Formats: sequence, structure tokens, C-alpha cells
Amino acid sequence: MVTEPVYPKVASDGSLVVPIRPPEPREAVAVADYPGPVRGERVVVLQASAWVFDVRAVSEKHRDNRGRLVVDVVHEEAYYAGRTAEPTTLNAEIVFVERPRTV
Repeated sequence: MVTEPVYPKVASDGSLVVPIRPPEPREAVAVADYPGPVRGERVVVLQASAWVFDVRAVSEKHRDNRGRLVVDVVHEEAYYAGRTAEPTTLNAEIVFVERPRTV
């Protein structure tokens, strides 16, 4: 698990105030270009007319029988429910790691 520190501020009355703000935005990275392991990562899939969210990678990137770089994905509901869902194999160029780890 990766954590990010939160720095409380001191209010005028001396109490600690923890600012509630979203984490800094991170640019999604195509699985084809992602340097780390992708199995288990939350990913976003680019389709012809929309982005598909709530998807998890269930394999590392690999070459299919035609030589294309691909990754297997399932809907997040199936991933967390522990159901054996048939994965969909997609081109690694259109699948993006949603929140890539910062170094």
C-alpha cells in the first residue's frame, strides 16, 4: 500500500485543522508504456465514443498469438466479488493505468 502524508495546520484558536482536499491529479499512463506491474491495477479503457471506468487488469501485459501487446481486464464488480469472470483481452495501447504510482 502506498500512502501520501497529510499535513495539519494550526487554526487561530490553537486547534489542528486537517485540510480535506483531493490528492494531486496524476496523468494516466497507457499500459503499453507503464514500467511497473499492472495486474490488480485500476485501469480505464478508451472506446470509440467513451471512456470505460471501473475496470481492473487481471494479467500483466503480454503478447497475443498475433504478436500484439495486450492486457486482460474484468469489470471491477467481478474482480472484488471473487467471481470467475471471463476476462476481456484488449490492446495495451487503449488501456490506461488510472492512478500510476509516483516515484
